Amino acid sequence: MKRFLSTIYDYLISKVFVEQKYIYLSLDAENFKHSLNKTDINSKVFVANSDDRESIEEDLFPHFDKQQDYFKQFLKFDREDILCYLCKKNHRLIHYFLVFKNAKTSPLLKTRFKKNLDSYDQTAYLGNAFTISSERGGWIVLQVLSKIIQDFSDLHGISKFIVLVHPDTPGALKFYQKCGFKIIN
Repeated sequence: MKRFLSTIYDYLISKVFVEQKYIYLSLDAENFKHSLNKTDINSKVFVANSDDRESIEEDLFPHFDKQQDYFKQFLKFDREDILCYLCKKNHRLIHYFLVFKNAKTSPLLKTRFKKNLDSYDQTAYLGNAFTISSERGGWIVLQVLSKIIQDFSDLHGISKFIVLVHPDTPGALKFYQKCGFKIIN
């Protein structure tokens, strides 16, 4: 019963206080600003598949908190509309970035932004991203984001992206804006 009440409490807090403060940003790929002169030559960015599941569980899951626990459901590789980009460094995974090929069928449907989705055809949703704490600040996200935008433009014909920034990550908002993302009103 205590766990049930805790779950309800967390849900209400997220819906009433946190979700109202989410910041939504969009990007047209041609406006993407990046400078990859700071990439780590020891890291490799690639699209995950079911063969990577065990490595994800061993290398990344131990670092997850409640927020990332929610996204475990999308790391099953049972949906063609979701891609998981991974970054490996020194033979271990240090980062993941979920990308939903169609923003209209993404977790954005569970947010207040769902009413705006009709105007976003051919738009991908950049979902949850996570870097283990010891690797943060090392330009990993920019490296992965560059690969995502390149792949989606070249392989999927998608050149528009939406990202949701949590209010407790002001550095993320500044990062995405420096990359060319614009706040959606």
